[in-house]
Amino acid sequence: TEDGSFNSRTVYDGSGTPVDFTYQQVTNDLTLEQALLMPLTFLFNDRHPYNWHTNGSNSLWSYNGEKTPYDPSPEGWKIPESGSGTNSPWYGYSVGNGSWNSLGGMLFDGNTYYPATGVRRYLNGAFYDVAQRGYAWSATGYGSQALCLGFGPTSVTIDMTAYRGNALPVRCVKEDD
Repeated sequence: TEDGSFNSRTVYDGSGTPVDFTYQQVTNDLTLEQALLMPLTFLFNDRHPYNWHTNGSNSLWSYNGEKTPYDPSPEGWKIPESGSGTNSPWYGYSVGNGSWNSLGGMLFDGNTYYPATGVRRYLNGAFYDVAQRGYAWSATGYGSQALCLGFGPTSVTIDMTAYRGNALPVRCVKEDD
């Protein structure tokens, strides 16, 4: 809900079973190693740079084009790296070649669907923009932020920046052979 309450949405795993998440406000001194010990805890930070761990590494999911052990994708897949223009994995996505549906989501080129999941906010863990806007992380850091896809019924941004403390979905791509 807009009041920031955590009980406003139920989150499900891939088999449809509800998942119990806990919530913990962190400070800027939480290490990656400490965060890894809490996989079902939504960590939020209301202090700049609004990250969930101390070292906002630009190579957490990808290093020199190679998948790292921290990339959440299954074997053979990875989170795509991004950039501006033709360097974006979403280059060519636009409202012109996308179709917004009544459930809240965008179908690009008639075959690639992205749901409008909204965002879980870095400041307090609340859900915002569910069924109104959608996002997908890339593996590319951008200062204290990271690049992502952002879209809604009337706009598509292929190189949007967002604070890393936000919970956005990921969309894996097949690794090069």
